[in-house]
Amino acid sequence: MIGVGKTTLTPPYNKCSKKWLGSVTSMDWKLSQIPNSKEIWHDQALGVSNFSNLRRLVVDDCTFMPSAIPTNLLPFLNNLKLLEVRNCDSVKEVIHLEELNPNEYLGKLFPELRGLYLIDLPKLKKFCNFNESIIELPNHLCSLSIENCPDIVTFIADSTPVQPFFNEKVAFPILKELKLSKLPKLLHLCEENSHPNNVFQELTTLRISGCCKLEKLVPSWMSFQSLVKMEVSKCDGLTKLMTLSPAKSLVRLRTMKVIDCKMIEEIIHVEDGVKEDCIVFSELEFLELSSLPSLTSFCSRDYALEFPNLKQVISERMSKDGNIFSGSLNHTEAAKITPD
Repeated sequence: MIGVGKTTLTPPYNKCSKKWLGSVTSMDWKLSQIPNSKEIWHDQALGVSNFSNLRRLVVDDCTFMPSAIPTNLLPFLNNLKLLEVRNCDSVKEVIHLEELNPNEYLGKLFPELRGLYLIDLPKLKKFCNFNESIIELPNHLCSLSIENCPDIVTFIADSTPVQPFFNEKVAFPILKELKLSKLPKLLHLCEENSHPNNVFQELTTLRISGCCKLEKLVPSWMSFQSLVKMEVSKCDGLTKLMTLSPAKSLVRLRTMKVIDCKMIEEIIHVEDGVKEDCIVFSELEFLELSSLPSLTSFCSRDYALEFPNLKQVISERMSKDGNIFSGSLNHTEAAKITPD
């Protein structure tokens, strides 16, 4: 996680006396195990303007709160760098924008936010309902992790009936790390027909796990020019990892792991009419393909595959159809291949 300096978590609430202990002066604040946290957020003694000091906010194991942060605090969280919400059984959205006046423009939401972590939230459906006339989403986010949120379908909700997890309003142009785990309702990461220029351009680490209904990892237009590490596991809805265009953009990829995806048939799918003689993974050092019983080929065409820096290949518990590299395969002599 992203650090914000040497600060101290100061509990704002006394469980014995159940009274507010004072204004928020610490740079870090943790709201934890409070049964009536909704009342605390709206307490007049809270002094919401004091939240402008906050750099790190953790909401952990709090009940009876449908949203993690009330809208009256949003204008005062302009210096927040890290937001973590976890183990809150009642949270359905992180912020509830329906309470805002539609004619009141708040500007950029969390303009300094670098890390966002949403973990173990059984009723979470979305980050927020998005209305661009009211608010702008953060665009300095570096690390995003959403884990074990079984009810979430999309990051932001709008009027579109079928929504991908991220749409054109969620660019995150400098995002470095993305982890999505145990999101059983996730179908698509991004829209196939939308072509924003700056989506995930700086992403270096991508981890997707336990998204059993995910049908497509990335659309054909997406580029991963900065990606160094990719891990995909337990995504039984996938039949192919990606198409040729995003695969060719993986010029910096060093580690690729595809594990325990029961329906995946191809790592790279080449669409009809696309011509290519060779696919080069110039920086790839480690490749693991394990527990992929339906995998028939690394690439759907007999293209030459080059891995000039490959050091280790792990291939375990695969189908019985033999070699998945149907085309010519060139890799460094130092590569250690661990077969099934």
